[in-house]
Amino acid sequence: MLEIPRRISLTSQIAAAIRKGIEEGVWEEYLPGERRLCETFQASRPTVRAALRALAKDGWFEIRQGRRNRLRSKPTRRRSPPHRSVGIIVHEPFSHLGSTLAQGLSEMRVHLAEQGFTTEVYVCPAHGTRAQQRGLEAFVRQNRVSCCALVSTSRTVQRWFSGHSIPALVLGSCHPSVRLPSLDVDYRAVCRHAAGVFLGKGHRRIALVVPDFGTAGDLASEQSFREAIEPQDDARVFVVRHNGTA
Repeated sequence: MLEIPRRISLTSQIAAAIRKGIEEGVWEEYLPGERRLCETFQASRPTVRAALRALAKDGWFEIRQGRRNRLRSKPTRRRSPPHRSVGIIVHEPFSHLGSTLAQGLSEMRVHLAEQGFTTEVYVCPAHGTRAQQRGLEAFVRQNRVSCCALVSTSRTVQRWFSGHSIPALVLGSCHPSVRLPSLDVDYRAVCRHAAGVFLGKGHRRIALVVPDFGTAGDLASEQSFREAIEPQDDARVFVVRHNGTA
């Protein structure tokens, strides 16, 4: 008989992730507080509380109101790095990111937690190159991250990681001269194709609207858009940069 797939709730996923973290020694004596767990798993406090109640019922720890939850027995450490933490570097808070991107990052954090990794999020300020570099140095040092995911970050951030020994994956496009692994849409090809479609339909006054964040993907989009339209003597190209507000 075929087994019917079951929908796994977010509560069950978080409980499994916490249980795995306990087994692998991510926490030695106490669990983090509810607020910290909510930030780690990007979940609401009622969801985290439900996961904690399920684990307490199974005897992993005793819930103590107003005090940190003490583990019932010291977990047996497996042979693994003493601290496994992944940094997520973003240019703005999760609440300001698009829903698709925010959901994808939340799912990634849950999967990492299930494998015994903690995740730390750092919102890199947009002001000053030196301020950004100092902030990154402090973040990496204080959280002892072993690798980082760079989410649509600036040229300064990408160059800083490129020049240091911290493994990093760019979730987006790399700026020119930055040599880091990346995962993104081919914006150059997409925008060149889009411009060609409009030209083929007879349009000669064509605008590209892009966020004014200066990310590598946006810059590549603009460059390829211009390259496709500007050689046409009878066509004009307009680039409109916006800050995301109405």
